Amino acid sequence: MDLDIGINIKKISMAEPLKAIYNDSFFQQFNRTFSILFPEVSVDRIKATLIKANWENLELRPRMYALADALVAHLPGTYLQQIKRIKKWVILLEEENLEQVKYRGLAYLFIPDWIIKAGGLAYPKQSYDLMETLTCFTSCEFVIRHFLLDNPKEGMLQMLAWSVHPRAEVRRLASEGCRPRLPWATQLPFLRKDPSISYPILSNLIEDTDESVRRSVANHLNDISKDHPEVFIAWVKKWKSESTQTEALLKHACRGMLKQGHPEILSIWGLSDPSKIMVKDFQLSTDQLPWSGTLSIRTVVSQALKQEQLVRLQVEIGYQKANGKINPKRFHLRQIVLEPKQEVEIFWKQSFRELTTRKHYPGLHYIRLIANGKVLTEKSFYLLPSL
Repeated sequence: MDLDIGINIKKISMAEPLKAIYNDSFFQQFNRTFSILFPEVSVDRIKATLIKANWENLELRPRMYALADALVAHLPGTYLQQIKRIKKWVILLEEENLEQVKYRGLAYLFIPDWIIKAGGLAYPKQSYDLMETLTCFTSCEFVIRHFLLDNPKEGMLQMLAWSVHPRAEVRRLASEGCRPRLPWATQLPFLRKDPSISYPILSNLIEDTDESVRRSVANHLNDISKDHPEVFIAWVKKWKSESTQTEALLKHACRGMLKQGHPEILSIWGLSDPSKIMVKDFQLSTDQLPWSGTLSIRTVVSQALKQEQLVRLQVEIGYQKANGKINPKRFHLRQIVLEPKQEVEIFWKQSFRELTTRKHYPGLHYIRLIANGKVLTEKSFYLLPSL
């Protein structure tokens, strides 16, 4: 699963842990900019608070919470007084040349955490104002959900207003912040129960000019498809013909139901009659795959209709789990147009090396080839234990 929080961290080297973003360069920049807005606050005292919180042994998210707690402990004045200066600090950070600080947007996620810890829920208007500025520098999609739960009507009106904001980062927050199933975030039961509440927001953003906003809308719609497929399908039908760009967005939003082979979704995208798709010579390079090895797969597909047929090919891998059960995962392979009597050779390689997102276990696995939602063929193999 990709971590998509409005901050591009996909290129971060895994040679060091993410918590290492809080290095000397970060604290040098923190000290310099923070001291401009809070000259009366001792940065050394903030550091002492972090050390007391067992900083060196904390992982990424706990470090963010520790920084937020340190601000709560040492900032002078009331929340309303603090928030004015925090906003100026954020503007300064955004304008500063902070190239020495890697992934600074991610590093400063502790400021949205501070909003909640400092009592910002009691002052929604002022907190929304800060978030509007803050989301252009870091991400507020997690903190906004506390406000949506505290006062859903007021919160969704704010999201609607943000959906027509001139800055793309704020428009993205309008969609991402109220996603019903946002990963690693506080859940929003009222939106999972009634997705129509977010319809006006998505309507404003469905043809947005910014790719990051459109991607958020696609993910938002994909969330809705899991709880309310009938609502989702109706919206896809309504918006599908708006533009080529919107069609691409909606097809990405349909990825979950396409993986499942949902008949109506398949039909919407011209993927029908899987019973006429055939496969032969389904071959695996080995049935005894060495640990961390790569499996080569070859097959030939054809179709028996008298007209060309659009075919969406998927692979389902049955991964062995630690408890001996099989965990199936589907992946998109390719989409092709098959002419009558045409045979197309399909070849791909599947790596079984260890990933940070997937742990492998030795034992029986299977690979299935799926076309337009139908399993065409299947073969099993053993992943051998590491030496």
